[in-house]
Amino acid sequence: MIFDFDPTGRGGDDDLVASIVSFDNDRDTIILKYNSGKTVIRKGGTIAWRHNNPGNLKYGPFAQGMGALGAGEGKHAVFPSYLSGKRAMTQLIFKNKFYDKTIQEMIDIYAPESDGNDPIAYGNYVASKTGVHPSTALCELNTEQAVKMIEAMCAMEGYKAGEEIIV
Repeated sequence: MIFDFDPTGRGGDDDLVASIVSFDNDRDTIILKYNSGKTVIRKGGTIAWRHNNPGNLKYGPFAQGMGALGAGEGKHAVFPSYLSGKRAMTQLIFKNKFYDKTIQEMIDIYAPESDGNDPIAYGNYVASKTGVHPSTALCELNTEQAVKMIEAMCAMEGYKAGEEIIV
């Protein structure tokens, strides 16, 4: 399976988030500065949307290496764009940590019960949307199935837009 990865997260994007100005966990708000100079307040929606992080990846060496700008709410990584966040998620799953695991094994680690997830329901949902059994190894998926799996995971992670205010 071949994916086009750009570790900088910059390819194919226009105006990117350049820095995190501030965030407020209690108000579901983050303020971002873009490379064009504009400042945007993102409020409401989900962390996945506010942070350009559809996989809800935590900030750390991996996310940083994939272009994350820093940690925001709940120590989730903030990416320069939705596309760069999705690339990081895809890279983690298919090129890094989980490629030789089954869908269920990957979900058990990626979305553990200790984080408030239901890994069995998550794995069944992702497998059904992918058109395979949860015991299917990721390395057995074709490109179309891999894309469907990532989309299903983004849906499970709760990507939902809120309000953007340009200041």
